[in-house]
Amino acid sequence: MINVHFKNNNITELELSGEVTAQDYEKITPKIEKRFSDNGPQKFIFLMKNPKFTLGAALADIKFDLLHFKNIGKTAIVGKSGLIKGITKFVNILYPVKVKHFKRRDAGLAWLRSVSP
Repeated sequence: MINVHFKNNNITELELSGEVTAQDYEKITPKIEKRFSDNGPQKFIFLMKNPKFTLGAALADIKFDLLHFKNIGKTAIVGKSGLIKGITKFVNILYPVKVKHFKRRDAGLAWLRSVSP
């Protein structure tokens, strides 16, 4: 499941928990695309609450990133597991945006709100 929360004009928060499917991406993509068109590029914070991604969800995520990379700013990934930290390092290699791991949501939001892009 993915829940979307818009924090201000340029921060989008995604809370991921339980099974995450391609259908979840189909539901949130139009909301985020509207956000891009209304407010321009977004910084993202992902709250990872032990999500389990299906293969379809992983492919939908990659497709979304490739189609919208110009509108994706720096990204905070919040989660306590070592796997989340490892995934963050891997994502930094693949994507042209700065991605950083945090154990706490407030620290991730503070980093996103900092002046650097």
